[in-house]
Amino acid sequence: MIRGSEIHDLVALFRKRKIVLYHACQFKDFEAYLKLGGVPSRAVLEKAQAQYTAFVTDKSDHVNQVWDKVFLNLSDFGRWFGEAAGNMPNPFGPILLIIKPNALASALNVAVCLRSAGAKGFNREKEALPLDHVERLFCHPANAGTPQSTYVKFSEELQKEFHTSQARSPEISCTYPNGILPLEFVSKILVDPYTIGDQALVYLVQQTVNQANAMLKGKIRKRSVNEARR
Repeated sequence: MIRGSEIHDLVALFRKRKIVLYHACQFKDFEAYLKLGGVPSRAVLEKAQAQYTAFVTDKSDHVNQVWDKVFLNLSDFGRWFGEAAGNMPNPFGPILLIIKPNALASALNVAVCLRSAGAKGFNREKEALPLDHVERLFCHPANAGTPQSTYVKFSEELQKEFHTSQARSPEISCTYPNGILPLEFVSKILVDPYTIGDQALVYLVQQTVNQANAMLKGKIRKRSVNEARR
């Protein structure tokens, strides 16, 4: 588990590598985020009686004691779906929040783990990587230059690197004092090229942002295939 001054060292590591963090969500979750002023834990959403998307891992999140955590990723899982045909969409939603790494600095603790916290038998305290192991997640050294410095190893490489068959895709979970990662650390919003009826999802996202008086800009993903998502 990464705590105290080590969190600032983790932020420095990510900034050196030009890493940004990702959090994807559905539209109704996004509306709740704006009302709450940031990216909340599921516990905060539940307590606020906000509408949010149910996941198959909801029960295990309670069992694994991560219901009160805010989750982030090191990779953009929706990239290939947004840019080309024949790929799976991000299972967490078509709205991607791109978050500055210094968002971690206000967390009480940060766990960088090799698999999802919703996995059976997950133990956050035991599975969190120590700070000096985080560099091992990446394909290239920090001085490789972007975007190479941001590339995360695939599951097979992680399994060999960490000598565990449980490694999948790294996931970051954070404990915040009020359960919310503040909206000020969201640098931009990337929206998959869906249309709802005759309106682009990116338009609905920006309309919601404007109504909340949030200083954010929603951008549609560039795509190499001219194919609408409905």
